[in-house]
Amino acid sequence: MKTYIHDDNYGNHDVYEIVEKIPKHFVLWNIGENMGSNSLIPFTTRMSDNKQDNEYYYINRNNLKAIELPRNEVKILREASSYGVENLEICRKIIKSKKEPKSYFKKQQLEYAKQSIEIFERITL
Repeated sequence: MKTYIHDDNYGNHDVYEIVEKIPKHFVLWNIGENMGSNSLIPFTTRMSDNKQDNEYYYINRNNLKAIELPRNEVKILREASSYGVENLEICRKIIKSKKEPKSYFKKQQLEYAKQSIEIFERITL
């Protein structure tokens, strides 16, 4: 098993399993450049699947995975995750929505979903 280890300046020690494909229930971990690599994009699972649950906003640091991608694709996925486009399922849902996005956030979300769908389709199991 190939791994990537990142130690930040705050005592956190994260170990990522380097994989070729991400399971469907994994989401992008929106940590941007804090991962310490511009060629790896991090994925993990949430502590809860229920948006009403406080645990929904916490990630499982014991289940970290990363995929090596070209820098331009890493950049697109980082931006997409900042607008809530975190995996293939969410990406498809945003694109298929019949509602016309009115807010700046929703317009950006749709734009990044369109930009990232091919990447998600290629890297998701």
